[in-house]
Amino acid sequence: MTLGRLLRRLVALAAVPIGVAALYAGAGFALGEIPTGDPAPAGPVDLAVLSNPFHTDLVMPALGWHELLGLPPEAQYIAVGWGDLSFYAETPTIWDLKLSTALKAMSGTDAATIHVTWVPYPIGGTDIRRLPVTALQASILKDYIRAGFADTPPVRIPGLAYGRNDMFFPAKGHWTPFVTCNEWLAQGLRRAGIRTGLWAPFAPGITDHLPA
Repeated sequence: MTLGRLLRRLVALAAVPIGVAALYAGAGFALGEIPTGDPAPAGPVDLAVLSNPFHTDLVMPALGWHELLGLPPEAQYIAVGWGDLSFYAETPTIWDLKLSTALKAMSGTDAATIHVTWVPYPIGGTDIRRLPVTALQASILKDYIRAGFADTPPVRIPGLAYGRNDMFFPAKGHWTPFVTCNEWLAQGLRRAGIRTGLWAPFAPGITDHLPA
């Protein structure tokens, strides 16, 4: 085999994963922008979605969660997210991301976790999108989250936390490229009849359908 032919073959092989990644990203963003047939969120119960460019958390009042999760009395609101346990544990910020961690998560074999952060005041800021819902929708979302814990009642993972006001719990399922942290939340929104993207592997598939 000539050097030129070898180089062309290597380039062709390298193009395959790049093409797959581009197809995945294109499908994820495109389907995320297509809304479900559910009505836009509206109702007297004020929930919210906390987001960054990669991840979304559901924000809700802490009322009814204190005993179940072992929250302190001063906890007034909680932000709940789901995802790959190793990714959460090894990536406190996006700047901590390692290729080995990402590849392990992509395999879909690692355990899942639910991350709960509590605060003694309403969560605000530019990263918050309002999620006004009905009392029934709020109840469905709460039940959806409760059903996501691996243990009944939930058992906190010892020694794992980012700070003094957060905790991790074993969760059901596995993070995969098809059921990401954002798609997990989107599935809960669809179950409650709240408009979201048809498939939402990325954060905009949720946030772009919420009030600014």
